[in-house]
Amino acid sequence: MIFRLGYDFIDAIPDEVHIAKFGTDSIFFRPNGTLNYDKAVRRAFSYLLPQWIGDLVRAAGHDYRKLSVDELCDKNNNGIKYDGWKWIYTLEPLGDPRGWFGYEQGWYDGTKRVKVIDSLLSGISEKALNSIRKEEALLCVWHAQEAPEILKLNLWEEFHKELKSKNINPSNFLFVIGNLKAKNQYRYWKKNSKYKNEKNINIIEFSVHRYAIHTERIQRKWKEFAQFDENKKINKKFLLFQRSIVAPHRMLLLSMLYERDLISSGMISCRKIEPGDYEIFRQNLRVFFNFRDEHEDFVQEKLKTLKEIQPTTPMIVDVENIFATGGTGKDNHAETLNIFPYEQTLFSLISETNFVQNTLFITQSTWKAVLNRHPFIIAGNPGVIKYLRNEGFKTFHPYIDESYDEIKNPYKRMVMIIDEVERLSKLNDEESKQFLLNTRHIVDYNYDKLLNDKKRLDKLVKELKRIIKL
Repeated sequence: MIFRLGYDFIDAIPDEVHIAKFGTDSIFFRPNGTLNYDKAVRRAFSYLLPQWIGDLVRAAGHDYRKLSVDELCDKNNNGIKYDGWKWIYTLEPLGDPRGWFGYEQGWYDGTKRVKVIDSLLSGISEKALNSIRKEEALLCVWHAQEAPEILKLNLWEEFHKELKSKNINPSNFLFVIGNLKAKNQYRYWKKNSKYKNEKNINIIEFSVHRYAIHTERIQRKWKEFAQFDENKKINKKFLLFQRSIVAPHRMLLLSMLYERDLISSGMISCRKIEPGDYEIFRQNLRVFFNFRDEHEDFVQEKLKTLKEIQPTTPMIVDVENIFATGGTGKDNHAETLNIFPYEQTLFSLISETNFVQNTLFITQSTWKAVLNRHPFIIAGNPGVIKYLRNEGFKTFHPYIDESYDEIKNPYKRMVMIIDEVERLSKLNDEESKQFLLNTRHIVDYNYDKLLNDKKRLDKLVKELKRIIKL
């Protein structure tokens, strides 16, 4: 079948100001959800965010058409055949979810928090909304590339509130999310909420980064991967990419590596530590790691460590402009892949996006290690190793102590991770070679599975078809 993807602005052409700022290769149709809200463009909503729904549909062996809402709402126009399937109106939100729903806290303009839109659905054309109300179209919020925690904002309540305000049936709404715990969290919330008697929204949990390599877009960029070499020259014991250090766990990870004298053992990327980061770090320790007033000595000790690290930053592995600023998007290297860091290190210390949040989220950082046949330790959500095993991947026990994965307390989990990094970093040359030989069958198996197993991708398309079937 052909999936029909509807857009309010499909004929829009970027103006010269946009092209001058973002470059010609960034040309895109104005995002859905931004009608009458210029400030919401690329702040609350964007377009073709990787991995985009159309790319994944095509990777699963189907196809799509991008069509204007006007065309889709005129059934006699352009010979569009309606064959019992809804078309899909997709919103692709960005950043802090508070920004999607019209809260001032959701967007920072460099000087203050600002409101960029009135509500999630306020920037959708009336023609599209009517088609969604009549259930000729499905309203889809595609956020598979991220996994925001239900903490600062209750997404479930906000979704139901918005749908009710626009008279949209919740069963005609789909949320695709990278949080692999979202369905259970929604069920638990709803049965105790004032919306418990309303119909459920549709939720698809999908690890979009897992299937990046199956899309044409990434296949054009990632041409080669590191090969297994038991005799490779190991310049550093571990590889750690940490472009953004403001995530709650990343400055703590860096400080604990420093305290164990492990910085020199790693090939590490880290942007320059700025004066404002110290207060962010302090608050992260208090809020996310629960080091309150009675632990102030500990907090001050960690702040002192971070200040000692500061002169050594930025740390650069492979891309010098990785810390570029100015909003060009060129400082986001999720789709950059250089193989030499994997060829010159023994294992990856993967600093995932989420560590302290109540989510289960796996990004490109993990899958790049798999593609480059690199053993790994994951500083991520508890249960991530167990999830990989349940999905049929192999992990590295007993060659790596993975018991950290079972520890819910974030600080204790971090200590166990650092302990194992320290142990592996002390392996001599002969022990390192034996470690590579012992784990070869695991990295080869995982590489093959990632390239050839499309079951979850096929399930995504099957679920989409079920939801849009009239």
